[in-house]
Amino acid sequence: MAGSLSPLSMVSGIKIHRQTDFVATGAADHDDIFDSGGASTLILAKIDNTANAAATSYACFYNSLNPTVGTTAPDIVIPVVGGATVSVAMYRSSTPSVAFGTGMSIACKTAGGTAGTTSPTSDVVLTAVGA
Repeated sequence: MAGSLSPLSMVSGIKIHRQTDFVATGAADHDDIFDSGGASTLILAKIDNTANAAATSYACFYNSLNPTVGTTAPDIVIPVVGGATVSVAMYRSSTPSVAFGTGMSIACKTAGGTAGTTSPTSDVVLTAVGA
């Protein structure tokens, strides 16, 4: 698992989180991805599933600092078909971002919804922009 967090000096408080082995383990690397210790905001998510040519992967975002993948219901699920990359600009109620009041954690799995704890066979790459 490899993840990195980079602040953007041109915009106060905005960070880029890049997870190069985005999986369903619910490991500590996936908890509180913007290191906020609480409330987070997601502005943009890019999910690269090109390494899984024949399998859909599901990017899950949780309003939780420590979700139990397979038990905790994700707040946002983004399906990405095999061999594709998607970029999603987040909007909620005319606001160009989605707020996670408790904190934001992530997981990527082979099943949508709450159930499922199986990680994609090959690496999925997540790039998330937020604060």
